Amino acid sequence: MNYKFIYWLVFLLGCSVFMNAQEVLTLEEATRLALENNYAVKIAKNDVVVAENQVDKGFVGRLPRVDLTAGARYDFGSVYAVTTKESLFPNYSQPFAPSGSINGGVNISYTLFDGKAAMTTYASLREMSKLSQQQSDLTSEGLVIQVINAYYSVAQLRENMTVFEELLQITQERIARAKVKFEYAATNKLEILNAEVDLNADSVNLVNAALNLGRAKRNLNRLMNRAVDTAFDIDPTVDFLPLLNLEELENKAVANNRQVGLSKQGIELSLLDLRSAEAANHPTVTLGGGYSVVANRNANIPQNIAVGVNGTLSTSLNLNYAIFDGGRRKIQQQNAKIAIENSELTYQTAIEDLKLDIQNAYADYENALYLLQIEQNNLVIAKKNFERSREAFNIGQINATDFRQAQFNLANLQTRIVNARYTAKIAEMELVRLSGDL
Repeated sequence: MNYKFIYWLVFLLGCSVFMNAQEVLTLEEATRLALENNYAVKIAKNDVVVAENQVDKGFVGRLPRVDLTAGARYDFGSVYAVTTKESLFPNYSQPFAPSGSINGGVNISYTLFDGKAAMTTYASLREMSKLSQQQSDLTSEGLVIQVINAYYSVAQLRENMTVFEELLQITQERIARAKVKFEYAATNKLEILNAEVDLNADSVNLVNAALNLGRAKRNLNRLMNRAVDTAFDIDPTVDFLPLLNLEELENKAVANNRQVGLSKQGIELSLLDLRSAEAANHPTVTLGGGYSVVANRNANIPQNIAVGVNGTLSTSLNLNYAIFDGGRRKIQQQNAKIAIENSELTYQTAIEDLKLDIQNAYADYENALYLLQIEQNNLVIAKKNFERSREAFNIGQINATDFRQAQFNLANLQTRIVNARYTAKIAEMELVRLSGDL
């Protein structure tokens, strides 16, 4: 029969999903693997290292600069000399006479005063380092919530698949009973055919559930950055936190939420940008000094080589101040003040958006817990109703249609409980994320 083929297909598919699993993957382990292996997290951490490396006084010019210079030159030139009669030296000629020079020096420069521009830049880099760390934490947080959602999606689909397996098993028993009754002429062929139709429908539902479960597992493996076909099982246990308080969540969120923290950091950077623009109102004073040596070697007359060495020690004190720059400084400072105002508005917007998100997430959280409680209370009644329907069907008091409806009622309720449980847990974890405790 065709239904036997479908049954064994589903059985083998279930084996491939569950029985071949090599490990029981916990949520903590999945999160750890994702944070260790995810490329986006690694890139964010590297950005933090780069930002930290730039927080250095030498990087912003607050330390002296020492330069070493050196050079050499070598020339060939023809020398022709005609002496007077009274000269003690004869006439002299030398084609391609060698001559050259060697020079070297050490120069040092240091900015004594620049309106605190360098220190402001240093402070900005320090704040940028903090900002980079917050961005890295935000990247990790986003990945963690993705892993949590993916993990509970696998758990939810697995439990739903168990419900479909039970439904299929009951329908299989129903076919077997219908065949026995048909052999003893207690029913007609139509009851068997109806049961086979129901079995085919249950088989299709189970196959689709298995396919969805496999897809969810591959998605979770991808988040952990490992082979997508890696087999694993999961721990379906769901432990809820003590009932969360809305007011406490809002207070913690304003203080700890990472997205709000980024907006607050933007205000600090805008203030430093204004200080940097105001530094241009002051002169720049630079101290310099150096020592250089030059050695010259020339073709001399007659046929002697003279070498001259000169050493020079120099110092300098330079002051630079832009008396007029076309109003550029004024515009920069005005724009910096506007940027501060924008940063403060962005921060306030982030807080208001956060409060809205918490209100919505808390409503989802309360609703999911309420629905879960109602559905769990209904489960006891639904199970009793199904068992009574099964007994009534076995003794012929109700027909197959009524029994099938009882099957559906129980299966649908079990599915709703599974969905409500994981919906409530995901809503809870979203509140934890918004409060900055994830």
